[in-house]
Amino acid sequence: MTEADDSLGKIYFYTNIRNLTGDRITHRWTYKDKVKATISFKIKGDRWRVWSSKNIWHTWTGLWTVEVVDQNDKVLLVKTINVEKKAL
Repeated sequence: MTEADDSLGKIYFYTNIRNLTGDRITHRWTYKDKVKATISFKIKGDRWRVWSSKNIWHTWTGLWTVEVVDQNDKVLLVKTINVEKKAL
């Protein structure tokens, strides 16, 4: 999903990780150039799935960025989500 409306209340972000057993990754949620949340995960298998979520206030519309970074702060993936005002 790359678009959502503000009625959702919560947005989830899923990551499928391969071949990083023993490492740590982090989901970094950013809105208007401010980090709103960082959630770290220890990878415990060759194929590991993790997810994080963010509660979205109705005033937090616009572009959100979720970065997946490794334990050395290297960016592995960047996704944007556009949260729009709900149409009446």
